[in-house]
Formats: sequence, C-alpha cells, structure tokens
Amino acid sequence: MTRPLAALAWLILFAVPWLGPSVRPDAGAWVVDLLTGQWSETEPWVVVHFQLMGVWPMLIGLQLRHYWLGRPMPAAPFCLASFGVGAYGLLPWFVLRGATPGTRATPRLDRFVPWIAGGLGVTTLGLLGFGLLAGRPAAWLHAARTDGFIWTMAADFAVLWATSAWVAREAGRGRWWWAIAPVLGTIALMAEPSPPHHTPET
Repeated sequence: MTRPLAALAWLILFAVPWLGPSVRPDAGAWVVDLLTGQWSETEPWVVVHFQLMGVWPMLIGLQLRHYWLGRPMPAAPFCLASFGVGAYGLLPWFVLRGATPGTRATPRLDRFVPWIAGGLGVTTLGLLGFGLLAGRPAAWLHAARTDGFIWTMAADFAVLWATSAWVAREAGRGRWWWAIAPVLGTIALMAEPSPPHHTPET
C-alpha cells in the first residue's frame, strides 16, 4: 500500500465516527459483554462482525510477518496495536515504513502458517454458520445505521479487508484476488505455501 493511500484511508477512518450516528451510552459495558460471550441480547450478525474484527489482525499480522522486525520501521508494534484498535493502529505503519525491507527471520513460523490459517478458517466458518442460523442481516444493517460503534466498526472492517487484499497483491501471491472475498479469501491464500518474498512499494 502506498504512503498517500494509507494516509488518506487513515484520515477517512478518523472522520467516520463524526459522520455517523452517536455511540450507545452503555457501549463500554456492551463491549465487555461481547468479549465475555454474553450475547443473548445482541443480534447474532453483530456478534459475528465483532468477533471477525479479532480475526483480521491475526490474518494481516501473519501476512506482514516478514516485516515484524523490518528496518527502519518494524511492523510488529503496529500489528499488535491492530488487535485493540484495528486499522487505526495498523495503517500508520504503511505511512511510516519508508523502504522497509522484509526479513526472513520467521522461517519456523512459515511452516505453521497454513495450520494457523486452517484454524482461523474453522473459526470463521463457525461464526458465519452462527450468523446464518440465528441472525438477521437486516438487523445488522439497522444497527450499523443507528449505532455509532457498529458504524465505525463496519468502516474499520472494510479498511482491513482492503488492506489485506493489497498486502496479498504486494506479496506477489499468484491468486491475490482471492483476498477480494473478505476473511475467507485471505485465509485460503494463507493456507497455500508462501511465495518468494517481495519488498513492497512505498
């Protein structure tokens, strides 16, 4: 991802909360409920959406594993930040990285990536199955239109999705376009053997 595009996406993300509905007064307690599995009063597709926001950082972190210790700007701190704040924490790396070279410091991890991807795939399919069986997409859409937290989370999801596809393209994945399918497409790519490493454009 180029610096200007990453910077623009980051600025847009900061504008998103101001352009959407207000956040529910009990948002903090509600998030705690989502984290602890107390989902009985929450639309299942909202639960699925929230849980997938935890899958994305793992996927993109694996995609960027050869830059975790890159110089002059290691990706590891930004990947870790994305677990808490999503693309808000990840995109600054694409702006600041400069000509950050990759490193082959993770060959042991490379062997486990397909297995990790498989585990994430099973998790994702389970979440989607839960949504399909118990949820109503229209209820999620209504929530996204009326709840500022879900509105912002939807924008964050979209940016992480686009970022994952871009990283796959930069990495020289022959079937990078699989990543156009959100989450599962990237998982399918990660389940394949790693291609030769490429230094990304800046």
